[in-house]
Amino acid sequence: MKQLVALVGLTVLMAAPIVSAEVSDEQFQQLQDSLNRALDRIDELEKQQTTETATQQTTKAATKEDASVADQVAANTAKLSKMSWAERIRFQGDFRYRYQNEDISDIVSDPTLNESRNRN
Repeated sequence: MKQLVALVGLTVLMAAPIVSAEVSDEQFQQLQDSLNRALDRIDELEKQQTTETATQQTTKAATKEDASVADQVAANTAKLSKMSWAERIRFQGDFRYRYQNEDISDIVSDPTLNESRNRN
């Protein structure tokens, strides 16, 4: 933008000798002063925009960090609430191995039948 204004100003300055008969020195000085004020204003606006852009980027970065931390907290909270059932389970009781052997041939009167029943 600054280059465009400078180019326009240069064009005006180059065209000034051609129409110098019609423009007085006072009018030319007013035009030059106006151009200088416009260039100063453009510089000021560019500095202001750079500052605002840097501030916005810093704000966006801080917002992203806050959002990512909030997302992590929410995810961890959800995981903990899903795991809460595991905290309520308690194992207690008596676990024993059982083996039972029954000889059926004693119970049945048939001596040819020799069966046993084993249970684990």
